Amino acid sequence: MLAPDAVMTKDILSSIWNQKTILNGYSTTVQNTVVGKVPTNPQWLNGVRTELKELRVAGNSWMDKSPEFIGLIPAQIVTLSSTFEAFADTITKMLKSKETNTPAIIELLTGLKKQYDAATTQASDITREWMRHIGQFRAVIPQMEKSIQEGWQDLADEEEKITEIAVALTQLQDEIATLSSQITSGVISSGKGVTSSSVSILYKLVSTSGVSVPYLSVVSLAFTIGKSFYDLISKTDQIVDDLKKITELQTEATQVAQAAAATKMVLQLLYQLDKNFSSVETDLPRLQQIWTGESGKVDEIIQGLHAGADPKLYFDLQTMQTASTIWQELKDFSNKMSTFHTTPGKPVEIDTSTGEILPGNDQVQQFLLSAT
Repeated sequence: MLAPDAVMTKDILSSIWNQKTILNGYSTTVQNTVVGKVPTNPQWLNGVRTELKELRVAGNSWMDKSPEFIGLIPAQIVTLSSTFEAFADTITKMLKSKETNTPAIIELLTGLKKQYDAATTQASDITREWMRHIGQFRAVIPQMEKSIQEGWQDLADEEEKITEIAVALTQLQDEIATLSSQITSGVISSGKGVTSSSVSILYKLVSTSGVSVPYLSVVSLAFTIGKSFYDLISKTDQIVDDLKKITELQTEATQVAQAAAATKMVLQLLYQLDKNFSSVETDLPRLQQIWTGESGKVDEIIQGLHAGADPKLYFDLQTMQTASTIWQELKDFSNKMSTFHTTPGKPVEIDTSTGEILPGNDQVQQFLLSAT
């Protein structure tokens, strides 16, 4: 049949849309991540600040340029669907006539093939541009790894404590990421959108006297469907346990060691993002393959007709109206992609020094000011 598999195509499209949303969220995160000061202000920490600036540049570039090419993905499906519907109506009428005009059918099919070939080229261009932006983020990973490793080496005598705090913070980040909902084809088809909540992890350096000093603020986005992220996270026992553990570990390490461990949170976010990149690297080429495959189907019929085959004997031509309903389904889905929206939800604040999970964002603003 002259139509792609609807379920597979929608799954690919929703996966791409999900990755776009994640990257948008990360770009917002790096803009709102603040690394504060420690008494000694070690050189490796200056390196981390420099790399954070590079991430902000990459995030700004993505947010500025991505709408120009990502919007082409659903648009090209809408165009292909409308084109196919018009061609299907015309060819179906031709097949019902007593005398079949084979040259005219070949001409129409050739025009349809050109549309698929153009879509393939456009999908390739989109993939190349998306990968260019991914490369900007990935380029920072080895640099930040080097800076943080230097910090850990400077504090070799506290490596065990640093590792314990870093592992606990990583577990906290992973738990938070797990609670965030994925944007699936079912979610897009529902037309209801998702709720986006800012999640602020406020990390303070704890002194031996118990005084806490703002150091790191990581503000990320979490997506939920029909639920408040605050309700989800505040009722998750593992999150509460993670926070208790972090609070206990901090009291056993120096402030510089606490800073070294916490700074790895920024790198961990990059690692999480890099995992999502692998999905995009698979899905975008699959979208290209769909258009290449549809072009190949049409080309096979064209070659057969040139060889003298009867158009009325081609199953794919006789079922073009059925195929048109599949294209209409994909068109409707693509229109919902274009209008897919996120609704701002209740922000969440996580204070690692006290183990509190709070609603609201006033504390975040005060924290950002005091950390710098």
